Amino acid sequence: MKSFNIKKILIPVDFSETSLLAFEHGSFMAKLFKADLMLVHVITKKYLEQNVLLPKTKIENIDKIIKIAESKIDEISKTILKKYGVQSTVSVVIGKVSSEIVSLAKKNKADVIVMGTHGASGFEEYFIGSNAARVVIESHCPVISIQANAKKIGFKKILLPVDNSITSRQKVEQAMVLAEHYGSKIYVLGLLTDDESEHRKTFELKIQQMKEYFEKHDISCNTKIAKSSNHGKRTIMYADEIGADLTVVMTEQEIDASEIFIGPTAQKIVNHSKIPVMSIRPTGVAAGGFHNNPV
Repeated sequence: MKSFNIKKILIPVDFSETSLLAFEHGSFMAKLFKADLMLVHVITKKYLEQNVLLPKTKIENIDKIIKIAESKIDEISKTILKKYGVQSTVSVVIGKVSSEIVSLAKKNKADVIVMGTHGASGFEEYFIGSNAARVVIESHCPVISIQANAKKIGFKKILLPVDNSITSRQKVEQAMVLAEHYGSKIYVLGLLTDDESEHRKTFELKIQQMKEYFEKHDISCNTKIAKSSNHGKRTIMYADEIGADLTVVMTEQEIDASEIFIGPTAQKIVNHSKIPVMSIRPTGVAAGGFHNNPV
């Protein structure tokens, strides 16, 4: 019996282009999985001073702002029902965006969060400040991040990058469940560094076992093993080569007293991928744990 299933999907909505794309992806997923859909909009202090719904307007009546947001998100809910036949619940809360999203997902036992992201570069790549990146790090459930390029709805080609770390293969079940519902082909990319060459035979066996596992469940699977000094960059390049629709990665992270830091491999993929990325926290690794930046 599979331990992973999608029965509740949470979609944060800030009315930006990427968040509207996220609700398209999330709504389509809800239809496929017959899942419950939750839409949430978070009002922040900055929003109160000059909100995106009413540009250049400062409104001190919080209740009025909430009603405007509720009206906008209700419109989206009606669109989802009409287009996908999916019912959704809506919620407008006040607080810190990432904290409220993570808290609501945990409280409502969401199985996955689907949200828009604008990516990051430069300094932000190492000390993540974006809401999506913080949600990826803090969430108890998988997070699918959607960038502006991801206008194609549905995942027909799922890329599964795998390295030689202990936790890297934990994402196999999630990828399989998605492939079963979307009718996807899975592409396993085995990644080895030059100093891991002596382990190639053992690694090839592990990759072959994954292929056999997928095919046993009637899922088409293609495998490739590549040497790489930069797993994140190599993953993104391969995704482009095969025309992948989704990349599934593991995240490892640590949190210190001043800032959140995410490992370079997952971080590069989440921030620079042109296609949606599903980020999964390894089993038994809480925020604050750190290993070897697996994919």
